[in-house]
Formats: sequence, structure tokens, C-alpha cells
Amino acid sequence: MHNGRPDRYYVMRYKRAGKLISEACGWASEGMTPQKAAQWRGSIVENIRSGKRPQSLAEARQMDADRQEQRQILQKQAELDAQTFDQLAQRFLAWGRENKKSWADDEGRYANHIKPVIGSMRAVDVSPFAIERIRSSLKAKGSSPKTVEHVLSLIRSIYRKAKSWGLYKGDIPTDEIRFPKYDNERTRFLSHAEADSLLVALYAVSETLYIQALLSLHAGLRFSEI
Repeated sequence: MHNGRPDRYYVMRYKRAGKLISEACGWASEGMTPQKAAQWRGSIVENIRSGKRPQSLAEARQMDADRQEQRQILQKQAELDAQTFDQLAQRFLAWGRENKKSWADDEGRYANHIKPVIGSMRAVDVSPFAIERIRSSLKAKGSSPKTVEHVLSLIRSIYRKAKSWGLYKGDIPTDEIRFPKYDNERTRFLSHAEADSLLVALYAVSETLYIQALLSLHAGLRFSEI
């Protein structure tokens, strides 16, 4: 029942390519009226006559659904584009506290070197030039190439993780950056005389430290292993 009377279901009929087509419009209780059904039918018939789209109610509904889906996609993209780099970074750092042993180093590098330069920028607006500003700032502070590499790698990791999480869909600016090269190889060992001098100096400070250094020299153990 609808408004004290049996509900009514409206159907429109028209011809397309010589065939009689029947399409359901809907129930009166759902807001359908004879006037609305007639208006829909008139629009479909006119489109068939002129060769325009849509040429059926089903096609019209599908086109409306496609437009709605496209609006949702655009809205979602707009929300993603509005995110600042700091918002992406905070998600990454929170994840790092649970999954990375070096999370404290990441937080220090981000707070000291990255956030002051690009933290407030939209993530999609961070350019290779902005990354170069971070590199220049580090060089001005006298940071080593290894430190520069760590900072650039952190920026890259934040973008890549955000992209894998579906939080970012733009370009990754560090892809256009040349990372610094550095020589991290051991160049020489202590001579016997140098080792003796080191042990004498350490013994004067701490017998424990002297024993640790002596063990390290002979066994090649790391401090944590000693």
C-alpha cells in the first residue's frame, strides 16, 4: 500500500530498430510518477531519433552510475593530492616504530633535516628542486655523504611506502635525484706500533676498556659481541 491505496509500478514502452522495448521505471512508493516516466520515455525516444545517447533507460542508469563512480574517483584523488608530505611521513614513522630497528634514526633525520624544508608542502608538490634544497642544507652543515644518502633514502622510502599503501599516486621526486657516492671500505689496519700506543693510552683511562680493545684486536669482535 502507498498513501492508502495499492502501490503502482510504472513501465515505459518504446520502439528501437523496429522492436518494442519495455523498461521498468519504478514504484510510486519510491517516487516514480506518470509524469516522470513520460519524461524519461520522451528523452529516450528523442535520442533514438537523433542518434544520441542514452538510447535506453538501462543505458541512462549505467551512464549515471559511471558518472557517480568517476566523481568518487576524482574526489578520492583530490583528497590524496591534498595530503602534506608530513602526513605521509607520520604514517611511515608510526609504521617504522613497529617494523624497523632503525626507527629512531629515521625520526631524528626527518625532524632535523626533512620536515623543516618540505613537511608542510603537499606531497604532490615536492619537486626534485625541493629535495636538492635538503641536500644543500646538509652540505652546509658539513654532513657526510653517508648522512646525505640516509636522508634521501628516507624520503624515497616514505613515498614508496605511501604508494604501496594506496595513499599516494603521484611521481616520486627522488627518482630524479642522483644519490651521493661514498667510499665506505676499510683503507688500512693499525700497525703493531699504533696498536701498542692505543692500548697504553686506553689502559691509562680504563683497565676494562683496555681489555675490551685487546680482545677486539686479537679476535676481531664487534663491541656488542665483546
